[in-house]
Amino acid sequence: MDYREQILSFLHVHGPSVPNEVKKHINKDSLMASAMLSELSSTGKVIISSLKMGSSPLYYLPGQQDQLQKFTSYLHEKEQKVFLHLQEKKMLRDSACDALTQQCLRNIKDFAVPLHVTFEGKQELFWKWYLVPDTEVNSLIGELLQPPQTQITEQPPLLQQNQPLEKKVSEIKQLKTKKIKELKLVVKEEKQTLIEEKTSPEPITSDDLFYHFIKKYCDDKKIMIHSLKPIKKEKEYNLMISFSSAVGDVHYFCKAKNKKRINPDELSSAYLEASEYKLPVLFLAPGELTKKAEDLILHNLKGMKFSQLS
Repeated sequence: MDYREQILSFLHVHGPSVPNEVKKHINKDSLMASAMLSELSSTGKVIISSLKMGSSPLYYLPGQQDQLQKFTSYLHEKEQKVFLHLQEKKMLRDSACDALTQQCLRNIKDFAVPLHVTFEGKQELFWKWYLVPDTEVNSLIGELLQPPQTQITEQPPLLQQNQPLEKKVSEIKQLKTKKIKELKLVVKEEKQTLIEEKTSPEPITSDDLFYHFIKKYCDDKKIMIHSLKPIKKEKEYNLMISFSSAVGDVHYFCKAKNKKRINPDELSSAYLEASEYKLPVLFLAPGELTKKAEDLILHNLKGMKFSQLS
């Protein structure tokens, strides 16, 4: 049995797998296993997922798409929520979604299938749950295109509206207790995350002007840099930072981009990255926000701040 048959047989039994799992079965190194899987994908015998486990995509056989749902824990927290929302609704109208949901739908390519539909002379974008059969597409889109109907609800009798005072007081106490517990849990999780992420900053390079620009901004604002990761030299950095406030040290995930104009997609992407660490976001750039980006921060991205580098 040659390696192609070995790999196909392994995937048939085990379902979606990463190259590291395949290499053990065929007794090859990871580089060779990845090359073999890529060859099989080029012929259509194997499919490569957009979703990644760490840095590796999943490889699976045609017909095994439903098994990808076992790996949704590797999606960002916000993407998982959009995944469940799309799974429930089966079809979403892009124009009816907020900017963050739109970005998530574009990210979860394995589960959200884009459909371009012409309606009343204009092209509209819809997102189909990837397992919805084609026979249901027209009816689902038709439901979303129908104008909303005004529903008249009967006013319940006054006696039903008035609840005993004791019951309301009890409900308020329960709600306050629940909120306090949730707040304590969030604070505890944030502190634990920061301990894991706190590392020494990378040494400053003499030829990276944008890094020096960021460093000067942080020094001027008395912001401490705990860690720094270059995404693209002189263009983009991810930082873990903190600064003093009236309530103590405040910790942020910081995205720094060397751009003149920042659009909503870039803000949404940074917001999703920060959600992994359960931290608010500080977005730094020498440029300014587009009007849509300003509206997005104001109405949708709670916990995000933008500061212009100058």
